Amino acid sequence: MKAPRGALRVVAASVLLFGVAAGLHSWFTPRLPHKKLRQGGELRVLQVHYDAVGGQYGSHQYQRAPEWKFRVWNALPQRLQNIISPPSEGIGGYSSDHPAISIWWAHIDAGTHKAEIGKAGWVTVTLDNGGTLPRIWPEPAEDYREILIIDPPHDSRRLRVKFHIWDEAVHFTIDNPAYLRP
Repeated sequence: MKAPRGALRVVAASVLLFGVAAGLHSWFTPRLPHKKLRQGGELRVLQVHYDAVGGQYGSHQYQRAPEWKFRVWNALPQRLQNIISPPSEGIGGYSSDHPAISIWWAHIDAGTHKAEIGKAGWVTVTLDNGGTLPRIWPEPAEDYREILIIDPPHDSRRLRVKFHIWDEAVHFTIDNPAYLRP
């Protein structure tokens, strides 16, 4: 049995569209910092999220599904909801009623290549002008940590983050998602 030409065109167009979408997603997805540590492990920044309004439920949770997936799932009939798993709520950390940036990171163990909570110290965030924000404690949530910057500055293009993992000073720089161009 031979497939109709129209069906083949639809399949080819769908594959092409998917490829273009995947390429664009890869192109525009920010590269998050990761650093090798002296003791053999690795610091990995996993997610950076900016909530410009504050108080949005789940906006700072790690690996939370997008809100549209919850709306679609809630619109499904109960019979389908019993079959299909709900979207991921993610891993909860801290959130804020104010605008905030959450930076999720993990210490990756050299032997197991898995996240482990590890020992961490206070976080210092340095701005473009050399000023610093008040120290922030990296709150643990499961095997990860969250740095929550409440009321982030709008006049610094980058945020330089520094803290200790075990007894090693680590630092990385991220683009400030709250930055407002003058």
